[in-house]
Amino acid sequence: EGKKGVVWGAIYDNWWQGGMRTTPQRHNIVAILTEAASANLASPVDVSPDELRGARRGLPTYEPYVNFPDPWPGGRWTLRDIVEYEKTACYALFDLAAKHRDRWVRNQVALARDAIEAGKKGGPFAWVIPPAQRQPEGVRQLLESLLRTGIKAYRATEAFTADGREYPAGTIVLPCAQPYRNHLKDIMEIQKYPQRFLYPGGPAEPPYDVAGWTAPLQMGVNAVQIEQPFEVAWTELTSPPKPEPRTLPRDVPAYVLDGTRVDDVPVALRLARQGFTVGIVYEPTQGLNPGALILHRGNKTQEELARALEREMSERWIDPRPLPGFLERGARRFTAPRIALYQPWVGNMDEGWTRFILEKYGVEYSSVHNDEIRKPDLKSRYDVIVFADQSANSIVEGVSERVTFPEYAGGIGEEGVRNLREFVERGGTLVLMDSACDLARQLGVEVSDGLRSVGSDKFFCPGSILRTTVDASHPLGYGIPEASIAYFASSRTLEFGEEQPFHAVALYGQGNPLLSGFLLGPEYVAGKVAAAEVPLGEGRIALFGFRVQYRGQSLDTFKLLFNAFVRAASP
Repeated sequence: EGKKGVVWGAIYDNWWQGGMRTTPQRHNIVAILTEAASANLASPVDVSPDELRGARRGLPTYEPYVNFPDPWPGGRWTLRDIVEYEKTACYALFDLAAKHRDRWVRNQVALARDAIEAGKKGGPFAWVIPPAQRQPEGVRQLLESLLRTGIKAYRATEAFTADGREYPAGTIVLPCAQPYRNHLKDIMEIQKYPQRFLYPGGPAEPPYDVAGWTAPLQMGVNAVQIEQPFEVAWTELTSPPKPEPRTLPRDVPAYVLDGTRVDDVPVALRLARQGFTVGIVYEPTQGLNPGALILHRGNKTQEELARALEREMSERWIDPRPLPGFLERGARRFTAPRIALYQPWVGNMDEGWTRFILEKYGVEYSSVHNDEIRKPDLKSRYDVIVFADQSANSIVEGVSERVTFPEYAGGIGEEGVRNLREFVERGGTLVLMDSACDLARQLGVEVSDGLRSVGSDKFFCPGSILRTTVDASHPLGYGIPEASIAYFASSRTLEFGEEQPFHAVALYGQGNPLLSGFLLGPEYVAGKVAAAEVPLGEGRIALFGFRVQYRGQSLDTFKLLFNAFVRAASP
């Protein structure tokens, strides 16, 4: 067909499981990645021959190779070219599959049988999820994902013993003796990315995407890997567990949530918007820990409060308990905060993931753009403003007028920076995640990325789960276990000037904090600040050195963000 510039056999690692190339492979499917050079969205691009360069993937220079026999000479490249090249690749694959259909099917069946036999031998034999869980919503989401991708799950109908430990009836069992064993292992096991370097003594070779993603760790699920075969009576799960409806007592004026579950804060915020009186415990009192959420009928009836909570309980994993009344000491009331999420005119996937989480958990917010931030008196309109992972320069400068329409050009500008500082000084809460933490410097905070000057030959953590220690006595850490996690994706440590006041909310773990993935140079993060709160005037800045809502998956750290909302409403 005369299509030039096609390379085949380019080397991509098969480590990461999150794409439409690698996930099918774990399902015994031959998966092939095709990618084409991009146009300017739907507009053509013109490329001169001297702009063409070699890169990685086995093509260090731009010249003919065995797997790149006919280089593209340059010229105009269009969206139509992309479509036509991809069509050719698809038709070639369809032709191959049609000619060898029987072989494809036989091999897929053989792979499934091999997976079942490997699972029967153990090492691992299964994963078990005991019924008593700190984050039942994490269990639900994990099982929903597994069931939707063809994994078989079962519920034990009687107690059993596995690897010398007793498990009660109701325990969920995920056996490895099933056709998609490789997918199950990929989701559940600890990833140990190999030590690979571009050359001896050089920087680490980056993975295609991330190095570790162990779902139970991200979702706060206690899942135990069982090595040796065992027997258990079970029934198959056809759908993930759902909250069990129950009737609340009507003879008390209030209820309390312990504040440890991911849904607790969003539910409290919704009830506050409905006109109920809501409060948070800030010191241990009457058997309640800091972070417990009090839900009082206020000016409404007890029947209205009970029904509102029962509706929430039918959809959310919450556990309200009766309370004689609103506490006179050790708790403070709060109203639903006015939440703003900054949405830039440059593409920002992390902002999209933040919206996804807020909408998924029913947290009301407003998307704000550059022009809104440039308007004065932000505190009269918002209580908390969130910036997802984005460089401070991109936030302030935005997009050049040369590449976009005038209404989308620029960023918040110096005017926006001044308005944000005034917003915080007047009592607002500013939330900055990952690289957006650099924006705090422009507001006068002496903070920097402690890893900024460390080369990739000394420190490298491309996407892994690290152990953290959380101060659960601080409002941002309420309800979070002391031993927690951070999803570190080329993220940062927070380093403060000697004169800068701050409170460390989370520290990266001592020693080697790696839980899953890859970490070169653990000494550069061990014991360093991962999350902090900085006072500024009457308000505060919440600095998260990592993305607490990473790709909508790190459920066990969502509470850091949700706690910031309550913090804004109950300073």
